[in-house]
Amino acid sequence: MSRAIALPTVALLAITATAQVPDWRRLPTPSGTATKGLAFDLARERMVLFESCGWSHVSRTWEWVGDNWSLRRTSTTPPPRLAFAFAYDPQRQRCVMFGGSTVYYWTAPGVLLADTWEYDGRDWTQRFLTTFPPAQVAAWMGFDPASQKLLLCGGTSTPTSAGAWHFDGTTWTPTTPAPFYAHSVALGSDPLRQKILAQTVSYPGNVPTASTLEWDGAVWQTLQPTTQTTPLHGRMAFVAQRGTMVLHGAPVPPSNAPAELWEWNGSRWSQLPQPMPPQVGAAMEHDPRRNRTITFSGHDVGSETWQWDGSNWTHTVDSLGQEFLRHSTFDWNSGSVVAVTNHPPRTVAWDGTHWHRDPAPPGMGDSLGLAFDVSRSRLVAIGTASGQGLNTWEHDGTSWTVAQPTPALPSGTIYQLLYHRARGHVIACSTAGLWEWDGVAWTSLGAGPSSMWCGATYDQARNEIVVPQTFTASTLPVSSWNGASWTTTIPATSPPVRIVYNFHGIGYDEARQRVVTFGGRDPTNGPSPYGFFRFFNDLWEWDGTNWAQRLLPTTPAAREASALVFDPIRQHLLLLGGNRQEYNGAYLMFSEVWALDATTPAAVTTLGPGCGGAQLPHLLPSAPHPGASAFTLDMNSASANAPTLFLLALGTGQIAIGGGCTSFVANPDLLTVAITNASGYASSHTAIPLALLGLSFTAQAALLDSSTPRGFALSEGLRITVGY
Repeated sequence: MSRAIALPTVALLAITATAQVPDWRRLPTPSGTATKGLAFDLARERMVLFESCGWSHVSRTWEWVGDNWSLRRTSTTPPPRLAFAFAYDPQRQRCVMFGGSTVYYWTAPGVLLADTWEYDGRDWTQRFLTTFPPAQVAAWMGFDPASQKLLLCGGTSTPTSAGAWHFDGTTWTPTTPAPFYAHSVALGSDPLRQKILAQTVSYPGNVPTASTLEWDGAVWQTLQPTTQTTPLHGRMAFVAQRGTMVLHGAPVPPSNAPAELWEWNGSRWSQLPQPMPPQVGAAMEHDPRRNRTITFSGHDVGSETWQWDGSNWTHTVDSLGQEFLRHSTFDWNSGSVVAVTNHPPRTVAWDGTHWHRDPAPPGMGDSLGLAFDVSRSRLVAIGTASGQGLNTWEHDGTSWTVAQPTPALPSGTIYQLLYHRARGHVIACSTAGLWEWDGVAWTSLGAGPSSMWCGATYDQARNEIVVPQTFTASTLPVSSWNGASWTTTIPATSPPVRIVYNFHGIGYDEARQRVVTFGGRDPTNGPSPYGFFRFFNDLWEWDGTNWAQRLLPTTPAAREASALVFDPIRQHLLLLGGNRQEYNGAYLMFSEVWALDATTPAAVTTLGPGCGGAQLPHLLPSAPHPGASAFTLDMNSASANAPTLFLLALGTGQIAIGGGCTSFVANPDLLTVAITNASGYASSHTAIPLALLGLSFTAQAALLDSSTPRGFALSEGLRITVGY
């Protein structure tokens, strides 16, 4: 733990933004569609998460700091993959990853991998070994207490078993194969009993039956416990404070039965009567330092981090899953971007850091439109419910209520809701024309152009509703409504032909006063032999007269049906969700959040070396991005149990203090105190406000070290710039 002493300068600092070229940046949240490897680093007392996905080209390392995930800066990162094995090796104090597949789908598994990677808390290193297991997916890996090595088992080389292997850090050695495939088995390493525990489900006579197996370092043995669990599909972790293995799973066959929590004491299973998270985790591990068991939800609901303290579950929504976000808007009551999604209907809100979920009111059904009524300070939504036609709902910042307008909007058509600032009302744009909502009734404003499909947005600079029309040859005409009449403009330049309604993201960028469209589906390319279309990832802007393409250094992956919403508090345009079909038939929904804004790149520069004894302390910062609730400075390779100071300053110094030591922090503005652990590791963490974008500061760590001539050691000095 660390303690901040003072922050006299930084707390009062105001940063003046300079004009910069906009670019896309992905906001740092774990992905909902990636494979996740989770392990607790005992040496650094830190939960480590590696997420990777060949579909969305994600490959990133996170660490749990404070009460949030902190994105790590690594010079090297393993290539994207799915269904890999991941575990912590306490003998060598590093995380190990093996195998996986470039693109993983049951009917087309892509290229299987057989590479070994290690993460030591600083960087990833690929191990090039002469002997290694066959390329495989969906294997389990964990520490084998009996052999004091890592055990890899239960993987498949499609369609055969990949066997079982021990890894001692130098050599992979084959051992007794597991009698199961790991993708449907809960496994965990039990250091107290020196065993590896497995909970399997078999179907003798088509009846699901649970079995408990143990690995003693040489063979698998089926146990006969005095009590047995419900047949479950789930995850397992050893909880040191309880001295038991804990199993969290969902009953099989699939049903609406709630998930269950069980623990194993070495001879019997006992069910724990605790409130449960609604979804079974995709990964599960115990944090002995904080006495919290962490589990992730599965892909369909995105990425949710659940924590169990032995009594209660709490959770954070990191990213969304199989949810359509095309109808999204900014809610001034909550200061968040919100959407009402379907399957099942629920309200989701993005506050700039996390997603939040709340159930939609009964009877809302599928939302067909959503907008914020600025004049009346409430959300307005329209949706369908079985047998109820088209309903109008409002949210006043506290609760949803259903309105009974007379007349109601006609059903059987497609709507999009927009707030028209000049008129001060919410407008419903549809294939049948425009309607206006005054809080009591919908009033028809007449029909629109005959070819109008309402993939529309509101241009605040011109007080116009802007609606791209269907393509005429290679031209994308734009119809605009000024509050009284329609005008159609034929631009000189246009985006490539694409399906307009529902398949392109469209929004208004208030910062640059441009209508923006992103992505979509190309109807001229398909359908291919598999029935799939080509998708775009191009960005186009409409200035009221013409289309112009913006070519930026970074771009999100190609997609359709995404949402573009401007966040006026954080001053950027957000790209939410979207989907596309892969070449192998997989249907990919994006759970990521991208922002389009002026950027300052994050930077870390070494000012000079540290000093001390034979082992120099090493200072490692996490990604210094603005809005980070858990920016960390880690120090390792230092003396054990030593008082430590983390020093931060806005200025840069270079003061020689003798013995080959240089202080790069002349006048500290922030001083944090910590003590290194038995592995010589210490950490400090703090938040980085959004206002500090572009700020540069100097960091250095100092600790008492009786083995050095001067009685202390210094880390290298770093110059850190807050950016993306």
